Amino acid sequence: MVCRISLLLVVFLAASISVAASEDRAATYVVHMDKAQITALANSLGDSKKWYEAVMDSITQLSTEEDGGEAASAPELLYNYETAITGFAARLSTRQLESLHKVEGFLSAVPDEMVSLQTTYSSQFLGLKLGRGLLNSHNSANDVIIGFIDSGIWPEHPSFEDEGVTRPKLVGARAYFKGYEAAAGEIDETEDFRSARDSLGHGTHTASTAAGSMVDGASLFGMADGVAVGMSSTARIAAYKVCYARGCANSDIFIGTFKQDRITCQHLSMHLIKKKTKWLPG
Repeated sequence: MVCRISLLLVVFLAASISVAASEDRAATYVVHMDKAQITALANSLGDSKKWYEAVMDSITQLSTEEDGGEAASAPELLYNYETAITGFAARLSTRQLESLHKVEGFLSAVPDEMVSLQTTYSSQFLGLKLGRGLLNSHNSANDVIIGFIDSGIWPEHPSFEDEGVTRPKLVGARAYFKGYEAAAGEIDETEDFRSARDSLGHGTHTASTAAGSMVDGASLFGMADGVAVGMSSTARIAAYKVCYARGCANSDIFIGTFKQDRITCQHLSMHLIKKKTKWLPG
């Protein structure tokens, strides 16, 4: 009887330790802060990133005090957002997230999640016809820049050649992967690129579909020979890689979409699908 009670006690303690560890496991969150308060506070430090780093130090101290002085792993600041949203993305433990709720200016936090790439439907699906409406000759001869939030781009693709044009087709490309690596682990460079180069083909496909130059002699294994051309063949392209072999992290999507120093795009293209998210209000 004593042995049985001791065994049950050991099992209970092991389960309690396991639950406690899982509850305090670090995860990535996208945090929304009050713009008015953060702007005023950040001005005293020079910029918002320094303020968010100070916030990281503050919640480390608070969570350590709540744990009775036991030092926890430091939170990791991944990105700071300043355009459409004021806030940051960071890896936080459960206790650090609870401490963050006490910080002045905190509004909400949402767990980062991975979303999936979706394909592009054709112009026929959209009801567009060549030479009419949005695809008339006037709209086709434009010089807009389309930004693609996708899996990157293969710049040597014939749809992006600069021959015969006065301005470069591809005006810029960047890769963002901090959120992805926090969720899925370090990128395996034997199957993907830690750069804006596209290994999946999806970003190259969507960019050429929307803004590819005319390519004569396009076919599928010699069949259906014809001309491949994007819906706005004179538009230029800026590629922002946020998608990798195991998906796309929301925190990377946000920085790719809203980063202040990126190229000014007249249009943004995203072909992603996400699950319903539950926001965590302050």
